[in-house]
Amino acid sequence: MPVTLTVAETYPDSLEARIVSFGANVENRTLVIVLQFGRVVDGRFKGVRDVRYEIGPDSSPSFIQVVNAVPEFRDLRRALETYLVGLGHLSGTVT
Repeated sequence: MPVTLTVAETYPDSLEARIVSFGANVENRTLVIVLQFGRVVDGRFKGVRDVRYEIGPDSSPSFIQVVNAVPEFRDLRRALETYLVGLGHLSGTVT
């Protein structure tokens, strides 16, 4: 049985969105991005709802389109591997 609130919730028009989760599988060419919509209350972000975006090789936009549109994404793998080498978790040269 569907239920409804006796007093409807209202939110200000100035909603903000923040990425709260990001996952990538480079081998399978998939991304999962979760945006949380909310607002700042007393200096802290309060989430209201989450929206999940799944991007794959055949989605629109596709994984390759996202990688090509966001130049920083192409450097993310190399930057993370370099960081892991710096921590001593990996050894060698990142290419």
